[in-house]
Amino acid sequence: MIDCSILKKAGEYKNGSLKWFTPKEKSVVYLNVIDTDFYIGSTKDLHRRFSQYVYALRKNKYVSRKFQEKFNLAKSMDIYILEHVDESISNLKSREQFFIDKYSPTLNTTNPYSWYNMDCYEFENFLLDEHKISLNSFCKKHKIKPLEIKNAYRMLSKFSEYSNIPIWQLFASPKDVNGVSGVISCPHCGKPITIKAE
Repeated sequence: MIDCSILKKAGEYKNGSLKWFTPKEKSVVYLNVIDTDFYIGSTKDLHRRFSQYVYALRKNKYVSRKFQEKFNLAKSMDIYILEHVDESISNLKSREQFFIDKYSPTLNTTNPYSWYNMDCYEFENFLLDEHKISLNSFCKKHKIKPLEIKNAYRMLSKFSEYSNIPIWQLFASPKDVNGVSGVISCPHCGKPITIKAE
């Protein structure tokens, strides 16, 4: 178990309300403690993330049954900061994984509906880093359900892996893939490939 007395307590949920002890926390790995159990996660906006937790938990619709059941019994949770991380989502996720591996939290599960467990992390990272738009905003803008994107990405990932072609090349023109028209390049090293017909 983690010694919470040495951690910065960011907030708590008690008696039906969420109370914050810190200003808005950005890009953190956090510890969510419910009774003697705990969950480790990461977020770019801690206050927004916990508002989402509370909303789903109050409606008894949180994605993790184990987490929901613990909350239903305790009706409270404490929020601690494990670490502040730079803005990159990949850094956030790698630091979150570090703490998960180190402390083996009792409430973290491999949830099949979790975005990060579906090998679609790169797409969300691309949307946020390159286009400054979240997955949910992207889906609303294009009238697409997030699950449709996740399933499509999972299928393309498997096809890409099976055919040994990077996903981006599935949608690129031959000129983009080969560089110079008529020259075929090795997808691993980029050197030209010469084909001789007999």
